[in-house]
Amino acid sequence: MDVETGDDRVEGWPEKIQDICLGLDLSEDILEQAIELLEEYGDHFKPNDQHLPPAAVHVASRIEGQPRTQKMILDYLRKEDHYFDSSPDNMKRRIRENVKKLRKMPDVDVPVIRSKDYLQYISSQLHFDPGERVLKAAEAYCIVVESRPGMSRSKAAVAGACLKAAVEDTGRKQTVTHDELAQVTGMNEKTFKDNLSDIRENIIKPVQE
Repeated sequence: MDVETGDDRVEGWPEKIQDICLGLDLSEDILEQAIELLEEYGDHFKPNDQHLPPAAVHVASRIEGQPRTQKMILDYLRKEDHYFDSSPDNMKRRIRENVKKLRKMPDVDVPVIRSKDYLQYISSQLHFDPGERVLKAAEAYCIVVESRPGMSRSKAAVAGACLKAAVEDTGRKQTVTHDELAQVTGMNEKTFKDNLSDIRENIIKPVQE
């Protein structure tokens, strides 16, 4: 990935963006989009704001259709604790504020993200390849589950539960654990347990094409 930029305002930021993109398996398109956001709108933020690069990655990932939630990014940054000198709570707040501000900038068009949009990334981080058949079944689950009341509103949480349900439906020996989903998404295991229980207890079935 090429992280060169001629903009002095973003000195050091491209390297941080590159590290985040590599850590979360994001493409060069995301890297370039995030750097473009900083070059275009960086002067609207505090100089050397260390919380702006991860916010730009989040927004860029959504623009490019390879979404990573703020929780996913935060979880990665907490593991790479040399990045920030702020507390986890402050880091979370500052990144959230920067995301909101970036999304309000002129010409920043962030599309609506659906739970199925997280399936490719989550499945790529599992200890086995679930295969296209399972992913299609998980996507079908997402269509039904996302519209139901009572489920977690987090699209990534819905995607994780639907992927686990689709794997279980195959009867294969491999299984997706709640801990594995939590590790990938930076979320609590209980969220996935509750979502899967709702799917099973209400006998939710994936839509058939």
